Amino acid sequence: MTNTITMTGNSTGYGAATGAEVFSLSGYYNSVLLAGASDTLAIAGGEFDSIDLNASGFTSATTDSISLGQSAFNTITTSHDLYGSSVSITGGSGPNQVSLVNHGGNTSVQLGYQGSPLTQAGVVPPNSVTLNGDATNSIGFSGGAASVSVGQAGDGFSGYTTALALSGVLNHVFGGDEAFSISGTASLSSISLGNGNDTVALAGNQNTISLGTGNNTLTLPGNNDSVMLAKGGAGSTDVIYRAGAGSKITGGDENVTIAGTRSSVGNISLGNGNDVLNVSGGGGHAVFGSSIANTATDQATVGSGNANLTFNGGVDTVLMQDFHGHEGADTVTLNGTMLGTSLTTMGVFDNIVLTQDANATITDGHVNGALSLSIEGDGTGGMGTVSVTGLATDDMAHLHLVGLSAYTVTPDNTPAGGVTLHFTHGSIDLIGVQVIPNNFFG
Repeated sequence: MTNTITMTGNSTGYGAATGAEVFSLSGYYNSVLLAGASDTLAIAGGEFDSIDLNASGFTSATTDSISLGQSAFNTITTSHDLYGSSVSITGGSGPNQVSLVNHGGNTSVQLGYQGSPLTQAGVVPPNSVTLNGDATNSIGFSGGAASVSVGQAGDGFSGYTTALALSGVLNHVFGGDEAFSISGTASLSSISLGNGNDTVALAGNQNTISLGTGNNTLTLPGNNDSVMLAKGGAGSTDVIYRAGAGSKITGGDENVTIAGTRSSVGNISLGNGNDVLNVSGGGGHAVFGSSIANTATDQATVGSGNANLTFNGGVDTVLMQDFHGHEGADTVTLNGTMLGTSLTTMGVFDNIVLTQDANATITDGHVNGALSLSIEGDGTGGMGTVSVTGLATDDMAHLHLVGLSAYTVTPDNTPAGGVTLHFTHGSIDLIGVQVIPNNFFG
């Protein structure tokens, strides 16, 4: 038989240890203390109620369902931990607070209310949810300014999952090593997660996301997001899909793939992993490798725009894919890149800088109009093996050499001919090119 308890304000209700119960709450300042039965609670418009899902310390699994209705300023807690229980909390028209522990259980919290942006100053508190990581959790909000904390940094609960849906602005999320799946339309929000395998898909703008050393996937179609991947992280893989502009991505030694349509390069700084950049836009700056000791394999394909790419060490493959009529002035710096590095430029006014004994095969892929390709050294003459090909395919091709010491020139402008420029260290081999000496521009 189901026991029904009605509370109308300023009262305390005690749950039974067994059986099934239904609590009906109205008014203000009710207190409910549960003791093990399977309970259903409904709050009809009241406020400032407190519900303790385990006031007695029982350890058996239970099933609790709480509907907050249109109520606000309620607190739902566990004085003692739950084990293997099923908990569902829904509704609310104002800020509510949920803080409970349910080891190995299933916890679902779906809260209403559009939190106030003034919550940062403490004027109106946000919806707040704090859950343990070693459970299957599902959390959602119909408004912004929510505060979420699941697990703890370094908790090692990678075998558990948490699904989170965000909306509005000024949300704050903190998570442990669980596998998070975060979605929604949130903007101006911060997310900081541990070392789980996480998926984040947010359609808003200006979000800040910090992830650990797991295998992560991010989908960020908005603008001006900031992503910080874990320092170190060698062997793990991160995939980032972008469609906006102005984003900042910082990574460690994990393998990072960044791809996107209609997106610019943004501001990217990656470590010594095997990284891939493939974007249709060009504006921005990207750095691959933390030092020339890097031996990883990096790939970059960049579309139209003024891109600035730097490669430190490694065996790199670069395609500057400017399109006819939308060519930009790109700069690619190769610092100590290894044999096997290749760079293809399809632009008109591209600049290539070689330092730290860089090795490279440079190919001109531009077939329409005039090419002005500038190759610069660092002034020391320290170069590896560099070759330049494809220049004869242009109507007119000019090579501008700057800061490369001690070279000799034997020009030959016939398409089948060749020019070799020798340097203090290494050489550049040219095919079918008109050579402009390094003092040509004064």
